Amino acid sequence: MFKEYRLKGMIRSYNWDDYFIYSEKPLFSHMNLTFETVQKFASYAYRRAVLTNPSFILRRFWRGIKTREFFWDAYYFMKFITAPSINNQTHSAIYFAKDEWPVYDFENQPIIFFPSRPATNKLTPDLIQGVPI
Repeated sequence: MFKEYRLKGMIRSYNWDDYFIYSEKPLFSHMNLTFETVQKFASYAYRRAVLTNPSFILRRFWRGIKTREFFWDAYYFMKFITAPSINNQTHSAIYFAKDEWPVYDFENQPIIFFPSRPATNKLTPDLIQGVPI
């Protein structure tokens, strides 16, 4: 998917720190949907995955009774339900010696793509040299 979006020019961020599960940043553009629409459906799916799954709720209920942790299960369930599906705070990480890291320009320089090796024993030139995308 990344290769296809790269070829179409749909990648908006090459900062790999932005790629985490609760990111609120537009990492790629969609061909037909706006970023707000994608966020709306992500929030809808996040809520629906838990609220419309009664077997999960029942299993957690019985587990809470058996382990005598029902209160904590209920507490964390409510915390999960009320949590935003998108992180509204800026995600930041603390790295050691970040100023000494190499800087890459992925927008202007091609990314070398090494395809996965097929099940045969034949090596093709693409597998040895890589293909720029």
